[in-house]
Amino acid sequence: MFLLKNFYEMNRLWARIQSIGVEAQKQQLSFLVAENIVRLSDLEGVDKEVYKTLVLPKLIELINNTNDPITEQYLTECIIQAFPDDYHLNTLYDLLNASKKLQVDINMIFNMLADRLANYAEKSKEEIIRANAFEIMQGFLDGMLEEQVHLIPLKKLVELALSLLKLAIRTYEDKVQYVDSVIGSIIKLMKLLNEKEFKGEDADSLMQLFEIPLEDLSLRIIDMPNMISLLDYLDPKFKRGIEKEVLFEIVKSKKKLKSIEDVDKVLNFIMTLIESKHKEDAYEFEEVQTSIARIVHLLECSDPQQEFTIILRLKDAFIKSGMTRMKITFPALIWSLYRLGTKAKNTEISFILSIFDLAYLLIEMITSANTESAINLLLHGAITLHSIQLKTKHAEELILQYMNKTVNIYKEGNIENNKKLELFVLISGSLNKISFIDSLSKEMMQCCSMFLKKEDQCKAILTLSHTFALEEVSLDNMVEHTKVFEGSL
Repeated sequence: MFLLKNFYEMNRLWARIQSIGVEAQKQQLSFLVAENIVRLSDLEGVDKEVYKTLVLPKLIELINNTNDPITEQYLTECIIQAFPDDYHLNTLYDLLNASKKLQVDINMIFNMLADRLANYAEKSKEEIIRANAFEIMQGFLDGMLEEQVHLIPLKKLVELALSLLKLAIRTYEDKVQYVDSVIGSIIKLMKLLNEKEFKGEDADSLMQLFEIPLEDLSLRIIDMPNMISLLDYLDPKFKRGIEKEVLFEIVKSKKKLKSIEDVDKVLNFIMTLIESKHKEDAYEFEEVQTSIARIVHLLECSDPQQEFTIILRLKDAFIKSGMTRMKITFPALIWSLYRLGTKAKNTEISFILSIFDLAYLLIEMITSANTESAINLLLHGAITLHSIQLKTKHAEELILQYMNKTVNIYKEGNIENNKKLELFVLISGSLNKISFIDSLSKEMMQCCSMFLKKEDQCKAILTLSHTFALEEVSLDNMVEHTKVFEGSL
């Protein structure tokens, strides 16, 4: 009885609102109606079923009869604020569809409902899941995107998606497919707009679709295929910005890459940073490329064959980047190959040799860009392969190939004078460890004359003398090779 009386009183107020022309008086009457709505929500007899079958339909009808946009907006917001979250959960479909027929800001209504349900999810997540709240709201979103695609600015449409995105994150944080499905709705919108690239304010709006999941879900966004598709709609500047955030987060998190699928997901998200010819300042360029190289060190596979396949996949990606990038990223691949060779020492010899064959090939590709790095990598490769002790002719030939290449680079390379002695010592030390190579010791002795200072010449000869002693070469032979210095020592 009291409920019917309440509706009767509100009907009288609607009639007065429509007849009044003064805005201030309309506002006062709207406040009175709002108070009645709050009183309704407090009535004991108004349970969820009564609210759904009687109260909400009547309220929507009364609001619709006001025929005043400001009043309709205000009172619809009052309904959302006055009644409990579980009531809205029970009438979500009805309220959303009714709001489309009212003169209200759909974005604001949608956002309010999404926020209410997101907060409700913190204590009653299962209830929201059982009520299919996300599916109802996404169905409404998809309909709005399709109907309003050419009528509402992209920024407004993206705001709808962001509200649903937040609900998905807070309700289904363990299931990224729900977040990805929201992004899928935006992808459909992009196709309807038939735009290949978005800039300015539109790009800023789309950026939020990446930033919010990245902040809340961290690297799980790389498991969302629609996220990668959405990247293609950003102009290169915005795209690089998102890819850098993802890249730096990967490195910071030290997330292990255990399969080719993991690596492909990462590569798909940062491919612009690998292939782009965009000009960057020196610091930014080195920071990005160094971070890309660090990704290689995140590989962690129990199967050496699979890890080798992953390194090949990374090599194929990095090789597209050009020499200025390869000289930073390739060394990481080469060090990973050496670690893999050590880890795979109990596997087939042919597989181990193929690992070092690939490492040698990669070093050859970057030698011209970084001579000193190439020498260090070759020496470490030769020593690593020697330490595995394969004791086969092929293995010895490959070690000799590494060392021959090292000596040739040293003799012919453009090496700074202050680095020559340091590298000479490294080569001599490596020859000490690899006892079956005697010809190279004699060849290195000829390099002693390259040093400009007599002091450096003496240090080089003394360093190399250990090599001859270990090789059981007659000291007479060593003296013979050093006669060239007799006049200057």
